[in-house]
Amino acid sequence: MVKKLMAFLLILLLPLTALAEGQVIDNANLFTAADVSAMTEIIDRIEKEHQVDIVVLTTYDVPKDYSDSMWHIQAYADDFYDNGNYGMGEDFSGMLILVDMNNRVLYLSTGGVMIDYITDMREEDILDQAYSYLSYGAYGNAMIAALDRVEYYMNKGRAEGTFRYDEVTGLRIGGIYNALTMAEICLAGLAGGIAALLMFLSVSGSYNLAGRTYSYDLNANSDLKLTQDDEVFVRQFQRRTLRNTGGNGSMGGSGGRSGGSGVHRSSSGRMHGGGGRRF
Repeated sequence: MVKKLMAFLLILLLPLTALAEGQVIDNANLFTAADVSAMTEIIDRIEKEHQVDIVVLTTYDVPKDYSDSMWHIQAYADDFYDNGNYGMGEDFSGMLILVDMNNRVLYLSTGGVMIDYITDMREEDILDQAYSYLSYGAYGNAMIAALDRVEYYMNKGRAEGTFRYDEVTGLRIGGIYNALTMAEICLAGLAGGIAALLMFLSVSGSYNLAGRTYSYDLNANSDLKLTQDDEVFVRQFQRRTLRNTGGNGSMGGSGGRSGGSGVHRSSSGRMHGGGGRRF
């Protein structure tokens, strides 16, 4: 009897174990078993290939947030990720995909190197992929579509020209990421070597006068003219126009469109990127 009871309890616990291992936490009961299986398969591939954590969370527990900035939703997502000890490596790299049913918001919270992979532009594309399914309640399909797009961008790698900027001030944080392929590096090295060799041969030949006589005709090859300029400089007028360097608050809007990732600090002090959309 005891063995049968233990076996029964084990069967009941198996779905919870699968959810924990696959990092799909369906507290709002939106997914079917097939949905969870499909999501877990994608998550496992991403984690194995790129060493980042991926978490999908559905909940009704997020406080009501009517603000355009969705500050409470952002804080809930970031804190859930941080307090759940998610993230790989020293920078806690990974992503939380939150389906907030209380506010009806899909929110992405990124951490570590994933901030640089999922730029504002890519984030909007991921939200686009999920939105059409969310609008008519196909939540499982929405998450599968979002995860497929996340995997696509992770496999594609960091886009050249990406950078981080402060979401509040718009100021750029760090430099622009420029990627060179191995072929480009080899080609640049070869071109530099050829240029250096040609320069060496040219200079060496100009100084090599062995076996030849050289005479410089000073009179024929020199000329001197002296002129006098009595013009007096009186005054100079300059017109200066302010040039926009991108260091103002408007960068938060334009930065994402040019490859930037907006970042902020969570309550734990960690850096996070991300954003969301109501459905």
